[in-house]
Amino acid sequence: MTWGLVLLSLLLQFPFLNRGISLHDEGSILTIADGLRNGEVLYLDRVTPLGPLTYELMAFLMKALGPSFLVGRVFQMLVLTGCIVLVHSILLRVVGPRAAVLGAISVLALKPLAFPLWTMVNYSQIAMLLCLASILILMRYLSRPGASWLLAVGVGVGLTLLTKQNLGVVLAGAIAVTLVLDGWNDAERRLHPLAARLGLLLLGTVAPVAVVFFLYLTAGAGGDFIHRAVLGLVYLAPAYLVPLPGLEPWAVGPQGAGQQAFTYFPAPLFNLGWQGASWVFSGATALLIEYLVKIAYYLPIAAFILGAYSVVRTRGSRIPRATWSALVLITVFGAGAYSSMLYRADWAHVMNVYPALIVLCVTVLARSAERYSFPWWAGIVLCAIWLGAGLATTAAVLAVYRTPVDMPRGRMLGAPSRARETARVLAYLDQQRDDERILILRGEPLYYFLSGRRVPLAFDLLMPGVITPADDASVADRLASIDQVIYNPQETPLVPSPIVDYAPRTAAVLAGDFRVDRMLSETALILKRRREVALPETVEVDLWDRFYELQLPSERIVRESWIMYRVIVVQLEAEGARTCFSLSHRVGRGEAISVTPLSHPDTWSARAQGISMSDVMFEISIREKSPIKKAMGVEERILGEPGVPIRVPLDAFVGRSIEIRFCAGPSHGDRAVPTPERVGWAEPSIVRGARLD
Repeated sequence: MTWGLVLLSLLLQFPFLNRGISLHDEGSILTIADGLRNGEVLYLDRVTPLGPLTYELMAFLMKALGPSFLVGRVFQMLVLTGCIVLVHSILLRVVGPRAAVLGAISVLALKPLAFPLWTMVNYSQIAMLLCLASILILMRYLSRPGASWLLAVGVGVGLTLLTKQNLGVVLAGAIAVTLVLDGWNDAERRLHPLAARLGLLLLGTVAPVAVVFFLYLTAGAGGDFIHRAVLGLVYLAPAYLVPLPGLEPWAVGPQGAGQQAFTYFPAPLFNLGWQGASWVFSGATALLIEYLVKIAYYLPIAAFILGAYSVVRTRGSRIPRATWSALVLITVFGAGAYSSMLYRADWAHVMNVYPALIVLCVTVLARSAERYSFPWWAGIVLCAIWLGAGLATTAAVLAVYRTPVDMPRGRMLGAPSRARETARVLAYLDQQRDDERILILRGEPLYYFLSGRRVPLAFDLLMPGVITPADDASVADRLASIDQVIYNPQETPLVPSPIVDYAPRTAAVLAGDFRVDRMLSETALILKRRREVALPETVEVDLWDRFYELQLPSERIVRESWIMYRVIVVQLEAEGARTCFSLSHRVGRGEAISVTPLSHPDTWSARAQGISMSDVMFEISIREKSPIKKAMGVEERILGEPGVPIRVPLDAFVGRSIEIRFCAGPSHGDRAVPTPERVGWAEPSIVRGARLD
């Protein structure tokens, strides 16, 4: 059965192998590991608040196999397969073969449901693998005590601490509680054997941690290891607080599931809705998704209660002492694993700990079936619902993540918008000099790895919780050595606040020393030092400065500053009408219109309600003001794409008076925009000698 599960796991995971582009999580791990492969020292040359094991392991694998993102993807396939085998082995010891198989297969559904986090290499899943292995070894110890087994359990705890610290603490606590209660269940209840057990556990735990600390100490990074991997968590957790989903319905409201969908829906379903499948966010299907999600969140709490009741009820009964202690271990660790993600209870994080929750739920259901004559097929029905959800999400994965991005370090398949943005940024990086020091802000380090470029600072991520106030001053000083910046201004749950809120000195240097040179996409502004920006020769008319001279028929048009852009902002009409403003101008020789359409970074919530920028049309129309020419319909229309600069030569109108009209509205005339969305015309001007590239 074990080899059958292994084969099934590998076969079903293969279609996911190169799907999904994770600029943030996977990007950070691969980028840091690539630096370690080239001789950098973790915590000294590369900063992370996480434990070192994942990074050092990936550096070792890339040294042996080469720097390809597929190295991490294949390794993650093996991690999930290992979790499936371990769940099966654990359940075999407490509930029997039938329930063990159901539990193991249920873990496989995490591949699509948690996508992409169980597809790309990640510390959370490696830590869960170590936890499950430690639990199985402890169960072996409980049935046949031996010092070597308990030492091995301690080593597992230590390795988990070196991978994901909070899960290591949970594992240590669950094992300690189990050993104490197991000793208390002993008729003699002797203190000395219990102290010896806990001592062996502590010895095994300390050993790998001490070895790793010594290695970093000899490399000159001992203090940095403590500062980042221990004290760094103080800054990390408060920056990303996400509560459990509320019980009130989302999908039936006027805005549909809205922002809740980004936070609590499986990512493939969210992206499917973002690409136009509006039923994901509203209607009966959305309501079904919502309540299945809430069941997945709250069913484990019922399992904790039933598990605790079973532990109390069966203490002192006829069941073997080792089995009773195993029930304690499964219940306590399941509850602890669940609580470990409560600081950030989004869908991805609850899925990270779900193998432990599956073990708990299957154990409780199977043992309840034995006691209360619960029909065994009811468990199969629950498993079928879970697997059906996984199958539906798999279909979404295959439908959404299909656009290829080819690069030297692997071919990836991403969602269309993400794939286009990634290809555009990589093409730009490929055109830059190898010695150009390019900083990528704030949470897209995968670009470093895929382009083979070295991170110019110690931070591959410049995000809340990752950098401290002291780091802000250091980064601001180091910006003097940076040639250009690729900056993502959007605020999302991954980067929930503007840079000025958590790194004010860095933000001040960026605003003072750099200027927007171009916009590759809405998530990639190219910032260059002000002296290096290739500006037009002259700006004849600055529409932002002359805002109050424009013909503004609507109060929904204002001017604002967005990051390093000056923008004339348009609040789209909810009814679907276009919103326009215009300028009258007499054209001189060599003049051109220069402007960049874009959406405000805070419109993410609107996108979460099913609106993408493909729903918005930007149009510039040029019309000669002569009544005769107007009657003849002499007019030029230019359609703009969000994030792509527009340069419109006016050579055909030299010496004539024209009206330039800037309009934004729904891309489909018969389709109203579901909610108002803010878009803008950035740096609008008429220039002489403009670049036409």
